[in-house]
Amino acid sequence: MARTIQEIYNEGVTEKQQLASLQELEPNVDTAQNLLTDVTSNSKTAKWRLMLWVMSYLIRLHELLWDAFKLEMQNKANELITGTRPWHRAETFAFQFGDTLTWNGAKYTYPVINELNKIVKRVAVIEVGGQVRIKVAKLDSNDQPTPLDNPEYDALQAYWQQIKFAGTNISIVNKPADELHFEVNVYFDPLLMLSDGSLISDGSKPVENAILNYISELPFNGQLSTAAFIDAIQAAEGVNSPFLVSMEARSNPSPFQPISDFYTAEAGYLTIDPLIPIEDMINYIPYGPI
Repeated sequence: MARTIQEIYNEGVTEKQQLASLQELEPNVDTAQNLLTDVTSNSKTAKWRLMLWVMSYLIRLHELLWDAFKLEMQNKANELITGTRPWHRAETFAFQFGDTLTWNGAKYTYPVINELNKIVKRVAVIEVGGQVRIKVAKLDSNDQPTPLDNPEYDALQAYWQQIKFAGTNISIVNKPADELHFEVNVYFDPLLMLSDGSLISDGSKPVENAILNYISELPFNGQLSTAAFIDAIQAAEGVNSPFLVSMEARSNPSPFQPISDFYTAEAGYLTIDPLIPIEDMINYIPYGPI
C-alpha cells in the first residue's frame, strides 16, 4: 500500500541523519504548508527540504501506480479462478439469450457483450451429492422473480454444456416459486384495528403487508425463519401478540410439508399459496389493554 508523502519525507529525513556530511542540514518538522511558506526563502536548508518533499511526492505517485497495477493483476487473477461456486454464479449472470459463444483460444466467450440479453437476474449455486445445482430466475414486469420460459431455459442449458468443466454434473433449477401456507392467530388492539385486520385510522392492513414484505425481502435462496416471520407481524401497528398455529410449504407439484423452524425454497423464492386468500390464513382476535 502506498505510503503518504509525509511518511516518505520522514523516512528521508531519518536516512539523512545517518550521513555525517549532511548533519548541518537540520530540517524542521515539515508539512506541505510549511514548505509552501518557505519556498521563497534563500536558505539552503529550505531548498533542501523542498527538494526532499518533491521527491517524496514523486515516490508516492510511483507507489500509487504500483498499487493500481497490483489491483488490476489481482482482478485478472480472480477471473481465472474457475470451478468455484462464485464462478458458476458469475458465469450464469453472464449468459446472453439469443447470442452465440465463440472459442477465443482459452475459453468460450461472447464476441459482443449485450446487457439487454442478460436475462438471468437471480442466481444461487449449491452443491448436493456431487452435483452443482444452479437455481435461476428472471424478473417479471413488477421486478418479481419468475421462471425462464422453455426456449430461455433450453438456451441456458446449452450454454452450460459448452462452458462447464468436463465431467462436471450441473443441474439448472428453473421452477415457479415454492408455495407457502400458514395459519396465525393475531391478538390485536381494538382501539386501533378492526376485526378484519384494517387500521381504523387509514384502512390499511399492516399484518398482511408485514407478511408480504417479509416474503418479498427474503434473499434469493434465503431461509424463511418462523421466528422472523412472527417478529415481522409483531412489529405491525395495532398488533399485541401473534402466535403461529401452523406453517407448511411445497415445491409445486409436490405436496405441502410442515415447517418447524426454517425453510429454503427449492425454486429459490417463495409466494403465498395462490389458492387461499392471505386474509383467510389470519385469525384476528381482539385483545385490548387491561
